[in-house]
Amino acid sequence: MDQDFRKKTFRGAKIEDMILELENLSALCEEKSQQSEQTKTDASETCSFCQRSKEEVG
Repeated sequence: MDQDFRKKTFRGAKIEDMILELENLSALCEEKSQQSEQTKTDASETCSFCQRSKEEVG
């Protein structure tokens, strides 16, 4: 009975660890996605050749 309890506890701990890891990866993915969107926005406002604003270049 003691071994069954340890197995269940170990499996439960592993599952909890996996859930936490997935939450961390999800948060990291969301952060990178937002950074990517910001980069796209910034890139659309600057000239890809000289990196000056499109308003400056004309």
